[in-house]
Amino acid sequence: VCVLRTLDQQHHVALPVQHMRLIMGKIAIVGRGSAGCLSMLHFLYHTDHEVEWIYDPSIAPVPVGEGTDMRIPNELSMKANFKTDDLLKMGGTVKTGVYKQNWGNKPDFLNPFPISRMGIHMSAHDLQIHLIDKYRLHERVTITEKNVTDPSLIDADRVVLATGTPKEITSDYIRPSIPVTSAYITQCNWSYPKFSYTLTIARPWGWVFGIPLQDRCSVGYLFNKNITDLATIKDDVQEIFNQYGLVPSDKTNLIHFDSYYRKEFINERVAY
Repeated sequence: VCVLRTLDQQHHVALPVQHMRLIMGKIAIVGRGSAGCLSMLHFLYHTDHEVEWIYDPSIAPVPVGEGTDMRIPNELSMKANFKTDDLLKMGGTVKTGVYKQNWGNKPDFLNPFPISRMGIHMSAHDLQIHLIDKYRLHERVTITEKNVTDPSLIDADRVVLATGTPKEITSDYIRPSIPVTSAYITQCNWSYPKFSYTLTIARPWGWVFGIPLQDRCSVGYLFNKNITDLATIKDDVQEIFNQYGLVPSDKTNLIHFDSYYRKEFINERVAY
């Protein structure tokens, strides 16, 4: 949101962002993750100009960011005519709130969303496929499958790089100290969702999220690989499976990540 608003402000437009029509010829979005999807929709909706959506199909999407707040459904509805049927076709569910468990000395509680505004749970990969299929023949969208190594060579007036983790954390970045460095994710199959909220559970070695989709529950354990080994994490997460009656499948994923942010996220015509 900060990147998009700053790009808007560079053109000295004083209207609220939902009414902006930016003065650009062509905007290139690089990346098909959630950030790339939302960037594509933002500039297609708020400008009258050409949008090129570029991604490398050989790069597998990271299965994270599958539980949203209340803003994302509103964005999808307004800018992509996204309806309940679209969510159901993707195997997603309505998100009624966030459940907090074991945090500090406070009792467990549900932070509910207003009945008039809900979040959603969805497969990030399915959202990408849905939007790519929907906009492949759009008159102002060009979808290009290629790997981008040098954004300065892209033929566009503005470039948004939504390509995820950089290959190298250089001096262009600041690395804050964040106590979690890894996520161990297990897909638990079920016949129907057993709850409608996102789980956030504090555990001895980190914390656990639970994302209920129609046919599965995605359970992820965030931890520090330099402190706790994977065997300990696998043993501890069994308590969550038992508590919520989840049956873990053999479909798991172990992700290691760095914490970082850029010192400058706008560089001439490129936004990171």
